[in-house]
Amino acid sequence: MLDLPAPAERELLLWCPGSDLLRQIIATLREDPAETTTLVAWASHLGVSSRTLTRAFLAEAGMGFAQWRAAARIRQAIVMFARSEGIVDVAERVRFRSAGSFNTALPRGTGMSPERLRSQ
Repeated sequence: MLDLPAPAERELLLWCPGSDLLRQIIATLREDPAETTTLVAWASHLGVSSRTLTRAFLAEAGMGFAQWRAAARIRQAIVMFARSEGIVDVAERVRFRSAGSFNTALPRGTGMSPERLRSQ
């Protein structure tokens, strides 16, 4: 008999789209999670409509651009916590307005407070 763990309430993995259309966006956000270029600006830069980018994100990542970018920021914050970086530094580097807003957002994305996540 197999003893399988219950599925996670929140998924910490982030699907990274691999299409040529989204490659530059993904690379930019991986390099700088605080990047603030809007979907409309990306569409203009890439020579497509914002609706085309929205459809591409939904098809390839299962979520819209803003949701994917927020998830990417949370994921990067987790990596930074693993390196024992301070909460204020992490919040700033992943583009939260404050450590307080980061403290609010992290549990929504991971189900854990920053302190609990750091202790894991």
